[in-house]
Amino acid sequence: MSFLQSLNISASGLTAQRARMDVISENIANIDTTRTEEGGPYRRKMVVFKTSN
Repeated sequence: MSFLQSLNISASGLTAQRARMDVISENIANIDTTRTEEGGPYRRKMVVFKTSN
């Protein structure tokens, strides 16, 4: 494994965790939201990761 591949893997992990943190912060910000713009209840969002080969 080359140095650049190692950096790419690390960057990918950081990007994934950033996406998770963004969704968590959105869920926390909307904790008291009773209705969405469409009129339905707010539903928490979840991040699902998958591996890539």
